[in-house]
Amino acid sequence: MTPDQMRELHLTTRDNTRVWTAQEYRTVINDPSAILFSGENGFAVGRVVHDEAELLMIIVKHDQQLRGFGRGYLHGFEMECHKRGAKTCFLEVAANNNTAKSLYYSSGYQQTGTRKLYYHMNNNQRLDALIFKKNLV
Repeated sequence: MTPDQMRELHLTTRDNTRVWTAQEYRTVINDPSAILFSGENGFAVGRVVHDEAELLMIIVKHDQQLRGFGRGYLHGFEMECHKRGAKTCFLEVAANNNTAKSLYYSSGYQQTGTRKLYYHMNNNQRLDALIFKKNLV
């Protein structure tokens, strides 16, 4: 999946968060530590540094959400992280993103903290980020 395709897919989510530019996606996926697990309906992208993985973004087309694609992309991402030696995976999720939180909880993640007013929303409001962690071993 190209950075332009990733941006276009991100635009379909309708989640009111700032959409990454193609250049931002390009920068992430060109990093040697990057992992991109993608398919026709979405992707998961992040990185592994030493024994820790970080999921930066998981996107599923709006009309394909709640059909198991997100779980599949997350699982594929985690498997690749584990192959690269990651023992834990961290991620941040907007406090109001109940669909994503449900996916993460049901996939074995636990909330470990909060970043107050972390996200800048398109409506100029700020929103807390919840920090989640999962052991991969």
